[in-house]
Amino acid sequence: MHRFGVISNPYTRHCRKYPSTNDELRSLIGSKGLFRVTQSTSEIASVLKEFKTHKVTCVGIVGGDGSINLVLAELLKLYPEESLPNILVLGGGTANVLAINLGLPSKPLKVMSDFLNVNSQSPDALKITTIPSLRINNRIGFLFANGMAAKFLQLFYKKKGSVRDAGMLLAKTALHAATPKFISQNNKSKASHVMDPSPMSISGTHEITAWSKKHPDVTTIFVSTLKNMALSIPVFLKLDGNHAEFFATSAQNKQLTSHLARIVLRRPVSHANVVQCLVIKVKINTVAGEPYTIDGELFDAPKEGVIIEVGPKFRFLSTTREARDPENKVHHRRNWLERFGAGRVRGRLGSLSRRVV
Repeated sequence: MHRFGVISNPYTRHCRKYPSTNDELRSLIGSKGLFRVTQSTSEIASVLKEFKTHKVTCVGIVGGDGSINLVLAELLKLYPEESLPNILVLGGGTANVLAINLGLPSKPLKVMSDFLNVNSQSPDALKITTIPSLRINNRIGFLFANGMAAKFLQLFYKKKGSVRDAGMLLAKTALHAATPKFISQNNKSKASHVMDPSPMSISGTHEITAWSKKHPDVTTIFVSTLKNMALSIPVFLKLDGNHAEFFATSAQNKQLTSHLARIVLRRPVSHANVVQCLVIKVKINTVAGEPYTIDGELFDAPKEGVIIEVGPKFRFLSTTREARDPENKVHHRRNWLERFGAGRVRGRLGSLSRRVV
């Protein structure tokens, strides 16, 4: 059985929307584990030191991707990589990219309840997923993005919208790419600047460095150790558990729309204006002050550039369907829509994208 402690950020999106969340979690956990609420980032270190004193083997985190990264960074100060405790992502943030990649709902009470049930009855049934992190200018994260992606987030945060709003904004951005002349004539879309390329130079593998010299203006760059981005968009199809995957494109307008369509349809993007490969370390030089994002948190690029390299590995716990249902009934109960509908719809979209794009 895992000895666990939970650290909660009360300012996360879920906790602000449901103020009783932390009280309910405290009641649910009771004497089974430690539960602490931090009022500021400065309290994280002291809470984790307390967990270490109590020989906690699993740290649960209530918060978004940014909160999780802060906790992981503090854990690295307390433990060598081989002795790091397991991590339980309870969710509660805005995008919850890490939770999406682990197949977990962003509902802290639901995840905690499932964990407690399995941990008390059959802890060996808990699934362990090992994911390498990224060190990005000495910060810890899992997904780096700049260019279009960072500008998109800037616009989204200004609107302070929901996930649905993010989908609408993405649709408007794609519309601008497909019909730039129409948008420029009407000039009503704030999304119009998102697609503008930025001057960058990239050094990494020979393939990346050579591509960068031919494509000095880059629309966007992604570096990730996770398979999916926000909104469950699959971009990274080559990950092997030891490297990060690098994706960059200089495509614009309709060509960029074509790339986005292929990504959403889980198809590889192969074009002269795209480079995609596995990496250990890359350096990106761009205009100082240009935005970039680490798991949804925005930063400004320094004049020295951004250095990204594969960092320590973390072990994440999750409850599988089989673990929640010992008789495995859920596993055999197939969803007819998934079996007969999703494949056909995806096929139709693929056919349509080939005709239009």
